[in-house]
Amino acid sequence: MMRLLSLLLAAAALHGQSVVVSQVYGGGGNTGAVWRNDFVELFNRGSAPVSMAGWSVQYASATGTMWQVAPIEGTIEPEQYFLIQLAAGAGGTQSLPSPDAMGTLALGGTAGKIALVRGVAPLQDGRTLLADLVGYGLTANESETAPTPADHRARAILDFSQNYSKCRLRESIRGKYQQECTYLR
Repeated sequence: MMRLLSLLLAAAALHGQSVVVSQVYGGGGNTGAVWRNDFVELFNRGSAPVSMAGWSVQYASATGTMWQVAPIEGTIEPEQYFLIQLAAGAGGTQSLPSPDAMGTLALGGTAGKIALVRGVAPLQDGRTLLADLVGYGLTANESETAPTPADHRARAILDFSQNYSKCRLRESIRGKYQQECTYLR
């Protein structure tokens, strides 16, 4: 019985890793920004739908240890994106497409850390529920491999770490519209 429970827990952990952070935009509403809101976009690179019930997107400043939490709900279908609209600023020229979820996190425009977590408690040292981590900007002190480059106004930050084999920056979110990355399987 204990072995079956261990196998089920391991399978659940692997299943949860099929969802990754695909884009981060912390420049929402900044002077010169395209988008009025910050956002995080997720991608389900798996072959089965994933319920996000009980999951969260979390933000910490580049060198911070206090994580702010935005719980998320919904289901991400296989090979689909999931847009989470976050805080708005005073600038920006365009509204985001209709989001799949909303939160109130205000992301740093030039550096920070985004965590995708299989839970809603703020991250601490034990990171067993961590599904994905993106550090962006030169001063970010945590990431999967190395922090991704940041452009605080015009472009979203793509997670160049372990989730992609080929990516390029773009000036608008792709979500349901087009894909510009080749995902590792």
